[in-house]
Amino acid sequence: ARFVPLGKPHAPMFEAATRRLSAVDRRRLVMVGDQLATDILGANRFGIDSVLVETGVARAADVSARASAAGEDERPTYVMATLG
Repeated sequence: ARFVPLGKPHAPMFEAATRRLSAVDRRRLVMVGDQLATDILGANRFGIDSVLVETGVARAADVSARASAAGEDERPTYVMATLG
């Protein structure tokens, strides 16, 4: 047996979601989230845009030139103060 990581930021979660939206052009997808190391990093790895919503864990101030410990990009495409 081999371990397959599921959930954000790993690809299987994003692949499952895009399979459900098979008729949607992948370039029109966006990941909305509040955590840089899961939501935003996962979107960047998967090659889709991302929105950091500042009502949760991370804020725009946390983003400046941030990269994960592995050197991966955790910067969102967009930042929103709220969803409202």
